[in-house]
Amino acid sequence: MNKIEQKYLPIIELLEEKSFLESIKNEYKGFITALNPLITKPKILFLGINPGPGAFNEKNKSKNIKEIHYPKNLFSDNKISQIDWLKDGNSRGEFKGKTWKSYKWYERNQKVNNVFVKRLIEFLFAYYNINEKSNYTEIEKKINSDIFYYNLYPISTKTTKELNIILKRIVSEQITLNEKKIKNVNDLKNFFRQRTIDLIKELQPEIIICLGNQSFKDLTSKSKKIDSENPLKKYDIQLRKNDFKKYSIYIVSRNGNWEQRIKNLGKHIKVQ
Repeated sequence: MNKIEQKYLPIIELLEEKSFLESIKNEYKGFITALNPLITKPKILFLGINPGPGAFNEKNKSKNIKEIHYPKNLFSDNKISQIDWLKDGNSRGEFKGKTWKSYKWYERNQKVNNVFVKRLIEFLFAYYNINEKSNYTEIEKKINSDIFYYNLYPISTKTTKELNIILKRIVSEQITLNEKKIKNVNDLKNFFRQRTIDLIKELQPEIIICLGNQSFKDLTSKSKKIDSENPLKKYDIQLRKNDFKKYSIYIVSRNGNWEQRIKNLGKHIKVQ
């Protein structure tokens, strides 16, 4: 993993350069690769587009803050014991008066804090067939050894529109990555794609689940028609021309309320 992250360094250095950072301060929310323990041969690799602003908001929640802090969470300098989804208050939590009340990931009758994470938790309930009699401590151990979550673009923003603004700004700097001059956004996206494929080759997941149609398109660099309403359809995809291994990939469209789709997929591929 360190070799993969080292290839990101020219981008990180640019993002942290004072004048460049000033030009993207409205969009940029940090650089995050590490969202879960670093494991090999996970049962499932979930693949999203880019991290949201959660870690940024956590670092800058104080009203008296004098300087903005941009999180940089890398596997090379971070020892994470559990996947971010299981963090107290992530899926469910609320303010009671001025006090923040965090709930456990499995307290499904409590107020939702993060809808995205809540839907992923629903997948876990279906995949592991979790119920009120389940041993949650043992389930957490399974999750942390089975599930890996990553994003094609580790640059944190609130929206993909903001991500695209940052990508265009990076291109304008005529940066060189992996000994190749980046001439346009497609070049830059392909750089991130190749690093993601490097990760996949290193991890060797049994299944890849793309969270959103765009995630699938950017990973596979294919324009084939996607049956976005059928999350149970499996695609066997070769990711590089010189690598004949095919990876089993599912796609969960994030159009509208996609909770039922991801729950259905969890039931379809559930642990026996």
